[in-house]
Amino acid sequence: MRFNRRAPSGDVFADAFLRSRGPLCFDELLELSTDGVPEVSAWLGNALGEGLVEEVPSSERCFRLKGRGRRVLALRRRRERAIAARH
Repeated sequence: MRFNRRAPSGDVFADAFLRSRGPLCFDELLELSTDGVPEVSAWLGNALGEGLVEEVPSSERCFRLKGRGRRVLALRRRRERAIAARH
């Protein structure tokens, strides 16, 4: 399930947000990234622009998944699992 097809770690980021019970900070996403700061920045920029995540007021640049984001990412994950199960 890759939210941003250009982000190699997009699946990992989406999964982290879906599993998280609270906000994720930029540095936490950076630890999950294979391509560093540009990848995390691009993924978050797309997610913010699509209204899937929102920034949490904090000094650490943290983000939380919005209700719409949870629905969209969960649907994509279910779709991809169904496709994988058919193959």
